[in-house]
Amino acid sequence: MGPVLPETPREESPTSELYKVVKQLRPLWLPVILGGVNTGIQTSSLSYIGLNFFAQQYTSLRPEDIHCEDTPELVYCQAAIKDNLFWSSIIGAAGSFLHFTLGPFLGALSDTIGRRPVILLCSFLGYPSLLALMLFVYRNTSLYYTFALLPLAELPVLAIWFAFIVDLMEDTRDSSVAFGLIMAAGLLATMLGTGIGAALSLKAGVLVMAIVYVVILLPYLVVIGSTFIGNGFQRVSTSFLQTYVHWPKSCNNFAIAIAMASSVAWAGVGLSFTSRIAGDVGTLGLALFAGALYMLCFAFVTEAWHVYLLNAVLLGPQALAFPATSAIKSRLVAESEQGQLQGDLAALGIASDTSGPKTKASRLWF
Repeated sequence: MGPVLPETPREESPTSELYKVVKQLRPLWLPVILGGVNTGIQTSSLSYIGLNFFAQQYTSLRPEDIHCEDTPELVYCQAAIKDNLFWSSIIGAAGSFLHFTLGPFLGALSDTIGRRPVILLCSFLGYPSLLALMLFVYRNTSLYYTFALLPLAELPVLAIWFAFIVDLMEDTRDSSVAFGLIMAAGLLATMLGTGIGAALSLKAGVLVMAIVYVVILLPYLVVIGSTFIGNGFQRVSTSFLQTYVHWPKSCNNFAIAIAMASSVAWAGVGLSFTSRIAGDVGTLGLALFAGALYMLCFAFVTEAWHVYLLNAVLLGPQALAFPATSAIKSRLVAESEQGQLQGDLAALGIASDTSGPKTKASRLWF
C-alpha cells in the first residue's frame, strides 16, 4: 500500500471534465439505471411482504386476504412487527458476518482474476433467494426459506463495483465526480422504481423485480447496491414507524420518494459546491453530521409529516458520504490493489454494523 496520492491543479474546464467522466463510465450507465429501478421496487415492497407472512399466525384470515401494506394498524399486523424485525435483524447479522469474512477475499480475488467474473458469481448466488421469495408470494410457501438464502444474495460485491469504477477512470482525481454521477443516476432510477412499486401490488412488484433481475440485469452482470440487507438503522426504522405511526405502504413510498429527491439534489448539485469549498474530508464530515442529527431526531417523530421533513432536510446531505469516501479511498493505493482495499474497508464497515439492529431497535423503542 503506497502513500496517499497528492492532488494537482486541473487545467480543463468543469464541463469538459464532466463530459470526460461520463464517457469513461459508459459501460456502467445501463446497469446502474436498471439496478436502481430494481432496488426501488424492492424497497417499496419487501418489509411489508415479511409483515404479511408473520401476520398469518395472528389471524384466521386466509393469506391472500392479509394486506398489512394497507392496514398496518390492525391488531394482527401490529403483532407481526416484532417478529418481522427480529428475523430481519438475524438475517442482517448473518449477512454482516459473510461480508466481514468474505469481503477481503473477494476484493483480492477481483484484483487477481478481474472484476467481472467475481460479480457474475455473486449474481448467480442471488437467484435462489429471489426464487424462494416468488414461491412465498405466489404459493404461500414459508418465508423462512427466503431468510435462509438471503445472505448469499448479499455477498460484498458492492466493494468490487467501487474498484471497477476506479478502474474506468483515467485520472484518479476524477473519482469524486464519477462516484457522484453514479450515485445521482442510481438514485433517480431508484425513484422511478419506487414509483413503479407503489403502483403495483406486492405480487406484481415481485414479478417485475424477478423479470428485471433475470432477463435484463444478469446479462450486464449487475448486482448494484444493497438489495435486502441495509444498515442497522434501515432495518429497524420501518418497523418503528409501523408501530408508533400510521405507516402504510403509501406513506413509506412517499417518504422514499422525498429522500431520493433530496439525495439526488445533493449528489448532483451540492457535491460540486461542497467538494470545492471543503474538499473530500469536509464533505464527508458534513454527511456524517447530517446522519447523526437525522437519527437523533428520528426517535422523536410522532406524525408522518415529521418523517417527510427529516427526509427532505437531512437525508440529502448524507448522500455526499458515498462519493467523498470513495474518492478518498481511491487515492490510497494503486489500481492493482483497489479490490483488496475496497473489500477490507467494506468488511470493517459491516463489522461495525452487525450489532446495529439490536442496539438501535432497543433505543428507538425506549
